[in-house]
Amino acid sequence: MNESSSNTTYSQYLQPASAQNIIKTPQAGALDSALRHNTDSYFPQGSEVAISISSLTSSPKDPGSRADLPELLKKKELNNMAALAAPAAAGGEAPKVEPETPGEDEKPAREIPMPKIEQPLPETKRMPVNVFPTPPLSRSMSATSFASGLSVASTSDKETWDKTIARVINGIVSIKATTTRPFDTESAGDYTATGFVISKEHGLILSNRHVVSPAPVTSVAVFVNYEEVPIKPVYRDPTHDFGIFRYDPSKLKHISVEEIELRPELARVGEDIKVVGNDAGEKLSILGSTLARLDRHAPSYGTDSYNDFNTFYMQAASGTSGGSSGSPVLNINGQAVALNAGGSNSSQSSFYLPLHRVVRAVEKIKGGEAVSRGTLQTEFLHHSYDELRRLGLTELMEEECRARNSSAAGLLGVIRVLKGGPASPDRPQLPDKAEVVVPPGVTRVRGLEPGDILFTCNGKHITDFTGLWSIIDDSVGEDIAIEIFRAGKEGKAGATGRLQVVCTVQDLHTITPSRFLEIGGAVMHDLSYQMGRNHNVQLGTGVFCAGKIAISTIFAYEYS
Repeated sequence: MNESSSNTTYSQYLQPASAQNIIKTPQAGALDSALRHNTDSYFPQGSEVAISISSLTSSPKDPGSRADLPELLKKKELNNMAALAAPAAAGGEAPKVEPETPGEDEKPAREIPMPKIEQPLPETKRMPVNVFPTPPLSRSMSATSFASGLSVASTSDKETWDKTIARVINGIVSIKATTTRPFDTESAGDYTATGFVISKEHGLILSNRHVVSPAPVTSVAVFVNYEEVPIKPVYRDPTHDFGIFRYDPSKLKHISVEEIELRPELARVGEDIKVVGNDAGEKLSILGSTLARLDRHAPSYGTDSYNDFNTFYMQAASGTSGGSSGSPVLNINGQAVALNAGGSNSSQSSFYLPLHRVVRAVEKIKGGEAVSRGTLQTEFLHHSYDELRRLGLTELMEEECRARNSSAAGLLGVIRVLKGGPASPDRPQLPDKAEVVVPPGVTRVRGLEPGDILFTCNGKHITDFTGLWSIIDDSVGEDIAIEIFRAGKEGKAGATGRLQVVCTVQDLHTITPSRFLEIGGAVMHDLSYQMGRNHNVQLGTGVFCAGKIAISTIFAYEYS
């Protein structure tokens, strides 16, 4: 699934950054280049230096002068080095190096005119002996040995990646699927995607929600050796972009399946990754990149499309395209740190779903439990502290939040509350608030509003989505107390802005349609949370016709 630049909810967050100018550093020649190059290549033709050296090296009168030149220069250099080294060891001044006097048997060498090249004097520091004794295994290295070390490390990493890829491809499958009816946000048709085995004992394959699909679907998984097995959906998350297939492990006869471990805590900025999957329908493609962001807003794919929300996304420039949905984002050890979900049409950016809530769902499915999912029918967005200050957060509150969690860069804010939902101020029934204590200096209000800033949930300070939904998902049918800040609100304790909202967590699966009615080719079902959120329509007030032709008619009736 690719992100469209024309249909986006948070366009202000998705503007591409301006490209930086690339400056190519010029190459500077070494000062002794005249001794390492031919006269034809280094010196300009017709120059005085070129003529003098050319006449010397090509003189027919002295055929041995060219061969003697390197030996004479080497001998002179050794004598100069010996003369400089002797007084340095004695602590005296360096003597003047006298020119050599040719012996009786030696023929005086002809003076060679050489170009005068100005060189800066080397900076020398006199060090006492044994101040820094060299250990038996020295950690110091020359430029040559350092470069060699980098080469060895690079080769070692490549060998590790080679072994990792060779192992994990036995657990990565390409998926061929057909949705037989349009349903909710998905249309009918054929498509290909990717998945990977997360439990070979239970036969579980992880992929995206838009791959597993809420619609009726028939699908098969193709392993790397081209063995095919039928797969069936066992879980589709109502909001987050992940779903799980199941296959029968006994159907595989000719491959040893590799199970890929889920490790969301290992994702970090700068981590080298490989996205391995059915990119562009090529069955197996390997795309390398580096994780650049872990706190991106969830991408928006359009008004009538499926959109994830209430979660962070990761981002890297891996350039994935259609068919790679559901691919594992692997680290060098072959562990999945994220799930590939979508990409941008205007850049190489790819978007990955974090695996924290996926791990919870997988463990419950392995244990034969139902995956509980709660909702407040409220959409949150993470804001930096500077953005929160513009929403009215005081400097003192910011300091208190930073002191509690120095690693947090901001807080969650409310951006949408569906009418009639559990946290809406106009909800028909309010929960029994007798057992919920109101902290000092806090005022209780009926519901949440856009612009509210979330502080705590059931007394726990919240700074991200994982912390909030770890409470909500485990509190289905129960009352929770949310403490917020609302700018300009006059409470009992004065204009503190600190408010409390008590609401009952709703079961998210109850507002996710799972059945449909087909009449004359038209598929109709209950209005889903996805479509209600996209069009800001109260749930439970009508039905949805899964087809773009009838959408405007249905919603025109609902709005009237």
